[in-house]
Amino acid sequence: MGQSLEMGDVSAGAEPVELEGNAIAAVSAWYEAHGETIFVYVARRLGQENARDVTADVFRSAIEGHHRFDRDAGTPLSWLYGIATNLIRRHWRTEQRRLRALNRLTGSVNTEAAVAARQPELSERPIERLDAHHRVEKLLAAVELLDPEDRDLLVLIAWEAKNHTEVGAILGIPPGTVASRLHRIRTQLRRQVTDHG
Repeated sequence: MGQSLEMGDVSAGAEPVELEGNAIAAVSAWYEAHGETIFVYVARRLGQENARDVTADVFRSAIEGHHRFDRDAGTPLSWLYGIATNLIRRHWRTEQRRLRALNRLTGSVNTEAAVAARQPELSERPIERLDAHHRVEKLLAAVELLDPEDRDLLVLIAWEAKNHTEVGAILGIPPGTVASRLHRIRTQLRRQVTDHG
């Protein structure tokens, strides 16, 4: 995970919370099982500089809202992803800046080398390399313009490799809605990448 988190970090600076039953024990177990997964998810969305604090907020919120967890609605991991997604939305301006910076710096991220490594024959075709570079820039710009709810869905599918059922549990929507929204998002992105160029 890069930085170790401890359960003590979760409540650092937080107001004392009155808890029912074994909320701290339950959330501590969830932290042990899923803390790194949630940290990685948050870091991918907001960067490591914000991930430690936001991850701590996820588990603090889980302790405070433990009574709202519904086992029939999903797993503890999907509930934690839902909390993280809501907290990430609050930090969206930071994510927008990161996407804009990535879009501007695509060349320094060495996209050309990544494309060439996957398809060595392209390394001798500068026009095709430039075209691939341009398509990546357009895709990043198009993702930046997505509604936050659509961006969350896309990130959970593409970066976190969650299936439709898991994404549905995280976002509180049926799996069929996930599938139809994903189809619409992909169509929209494909159109924006191929039409504007």
